[in-house]
Amino acid sequence: MSQGTSAVRTRRKPDVAYARLVEIAVEQGLTLLTLEWRGLKSHYEFRCESGHDFTRIGTVAMRGTITCLQCEQVRVQHRFQELLSERGFVCHEGTYLGQTARQHFTCRAGHEWTAEARKILDGHGCPRCAKYDLASCLLHSDGLERLHEAATERGGRCLTDTYNGIAMHYEWECAEGHRWKAVAYRIVDGGWCPNCARIKRGEQQRDPKGLERLQAAAKLRGGQLLSTEYHLTNSKYRFRCARGHEWATWGHLVLGGAWCWHCANLAKRRTIEDMQAIAAERGGRCLSTEYHGNRVKLTWQCAHGHVWDSMPNTVVNRGAWCPNCFRLRITRDPALRRRYDRER
Repeated sequence: MSQGTSAVRTRRKPDVAYARLVEIAVEQGLTLLTLEWRGLKSHYEFRCESGHDFTRIGTVAMRGTITCLQCEQVRVQHRFQELLSERGFVCHEGTYLGQTARQHFTCRAGHEWTAEARKILDGHGCPRCAKYDLASCLLHSDGLERLHEAATERGGRCLTDTYNGIAMHYEWECAEGHRWKAVAYRIVDGGWCPNCARIKRGEQQRDPKGLERLQAAAKLRGGQLLSTEYHLTNSKYRFRCARGHEWATWGHLVLGGAWCWHCANLAKRRTIEDMQAIAAERGGRCLSTEYHGNRVKLTWQCAHGHVWDSMPNTVVNRGAWCPNCFRLRITRDPALRRRYDRER
């Protein structure tokens, strides 16, 4: 009998459909609380053996897969705790928080990790222990001997005396005394000291006339290269400018046109003459005689004779000028205008 035929018959025979729903409930250990058939798209109320009441739509109920979610949650929690106990795991939260909730665990070996709770229910465990288990599967009876042999062939040493598998990290030392840690199979496959590799790459990229180029760049700017040894373009070198400032910077910056940052800062620094010129452009004067920086107030006077103190940063960069003239432009009150106009 097709599903379409079954649906038609249940619509035509409510008593038969209701009897089937009661039968399904009994098979699931449930009690059907709804007393009549209301159609496939209506909700029906059930009660489980634990006394939990819940509803399901008719289309779902007639499939025979009715379960109490509260009881299912309890069963999952019990299963979760059983798995933790069996495998010697400790859950820091103390209880099951849901399938996709990330929880904190500790294994028998003391390793800590976080994972979704469903991973534990699916049989997953400590990732570090799993890694050790994989390494133990890859153990070779002569593994340690092979590692020492691979290091000796390259003029170095394997500093570890315990073999835990070819997939584990070990400490190594090259002929130059550099020490590092690497996975064993990388060494067996031909890998070696990363420090020596970097030095070798640098030597291959070394400019044979690099020192001369840096000296010429410094001389062109009236300065001097103080360093006497050339390493790489992107290494740091010490320079001195025509004013005697000394500093260290990367070679490629100087070759690219950069020079003394002390002189660059001095060139950006304004003077009291600059302030006086700016005031004159606005029809006024700068009454101060010394300039001490962009944020140290100076005394100004506008064309109308008003005098006030303001920072150069406010006047130069923000375009501000006489505060009294500004107030006079926006004020119509005669008393206030007289007050602002008297402040000269």
